Amino acid sequence: MRRLDTVPWAVWLVALLVTGCSTGSSGAVTGGDASQAAAGEQQQIQLVAFGDPVETAGYQMMLEAFEQANPDVAVDFAPVATQDELLARLTTAFAGGQPPDAFLINYRKYGQFAGQGVLEPVAGYLERSDVIAEDDFAPTALEAFRFDGSELTCLPQNVSSLVVYYNADLFAAAGLDPPSAGWTWDDFLTAASTLTLDDVYGVGVEASVIRVAPFVWSAGGEVVDDQGAATTLTLDQGAAREALDFFLDAQTEHGVAPPEREETSQSSEDRFLAGKLGMFLDSSRAVPNLRTITDFEWDVASLPVAPGGTPATILHGDAYCMARDSPAKEATWRMIEFANSPRARGC
Repeated sequence: MRRLDTVPWAVWLVALLVTGCSTGSSGAVTGGDASQAAAGEQQQIQLVAFGDPVETAGYQMMLEAFEQANPDVAVDFAPVATQDELLARLTTAFAGGQPPDAFLINYRKYGQFAGQGVLEPVAGYLERSDVIAEDDFAPTALEAFRFDGSELTCLPQNVSSLVVYYNADLFAAAGLDPPSAGWTWDDFLTAASTLTLDDVYGVGVEASVIRVAPFVWSAGGEVVDDQGAATTLTLDQGAAREALDFFLDAQTEHGVAPPEREETSQSSEDRFLAGKLGMFLDSSRAVPNLRTITDFEWDVASLPVAPGGTPATILHGDAYCMARDSPAKEATWRMIEFANSPRARGC
């Protein structure tokens, strides 16, 4: 996990704004693939990515734009619904010697493949690109995908942090001011309690280490004993335990978060989309779905700060990785390059 102590969270959402898909060249055909393109042969490449239907539709739109701009390349897009499905598919594919040319993966998951030496580092391709440059990317996102600490292994597709999405209409109806920078755990709990009424819950969040970690760090605690070489969790100690209790008490003591049985039947994201949740904690990955909301206004705020603590959040980031054994590396790179270009960002 990568800790972010002070994060201008709104910056991480900028990549989701304004620019729409468009056609047009994404750069010249180069390298070994160029001779095949010149001979009129169409390169076939495969991209595997995880995402819900809204995200998948965006990737498909981007790839259609890429193929229009690069008629010598055809992309076989193979989406999967979850990261677990993605890992299972990739593990089987690499073991069988038939990996996809490219795949989209979270920074917490790619290390097992980088460690096996089955990925083609993208550093050299990025250096040669006349479409995108290293300076176009947030340094934190790049660092997350330097497996050996220096050479860039995969190219970041997004970077965000854990934030609070809130139903602005419910806040207004309850007489609550919108969350402001530096709001506290007490402010957060008060808002959640006020918003919890009838079939509406105040807050919803996945019960996982990556969700509770920012609360632990904000309180001055640690999730593990050694960030560089962890041997044990430390969530039962000092400030970390206080943060964990605060996080869990929202459901078990205060009743402002859906109990487990209700979360199983309807996720917090779906509950928020239905207007039945005041606040929802997630990264920018939720934004495509949130943009489908038409029945109420929503907005985004930073995480609350622990009493006497400091602002903290956690890195969320995915990247395009390329298989070392891909027979069409240059064509695959052009697809990755296009996917990270201003023309494709709006998809």
